[in-house]
Amino acid sequence: MLADAGDFAGATAHAAIVLETAVQDFTWLAAHLIGGRAAARLDDRALARRFYEVLAPFAELVCWQGTCSYGPVATVLAMLAGRLGAADAVAAHVRQARVLADSLGAPGYAAEIESLAAGHVIDL
Repeated sequence: MLADAGDFAGATAHAAIVLETAVQDFTWLAAHLIGGRAAARLDDRALARRFYEVLAPFAELVCWQGTCSYGPVATVLAMLAGRLGAADAVAAHVRQARVLADSLGAPGYAAEIESLAAGHVIDL
């Protein structure tokens, strides 16, 4: 929302706060997915790389927080890899996210993944 309003410095600061202060409890992964989505939209490759490195070990998971799903971690990794210019990683994460979305029967996540694939010219 801050980035949408043109406050890129504020958005960067808020995303960075997640990396520094998120408690390692049941909210940790969801907080990092939200921060990672923000970092992927910002022009801060160092921040994107930090989120990518933190989230990479969880690439095969889908994030659930209570009754809410934040989708495949691989979707956010694909976004971050795109910000980092890592085309091969984008393709691998998009394909991984699609498999997870399909296994859930989650058309909303599948549509987001298809959009990512189309933007990076990836055949699913």
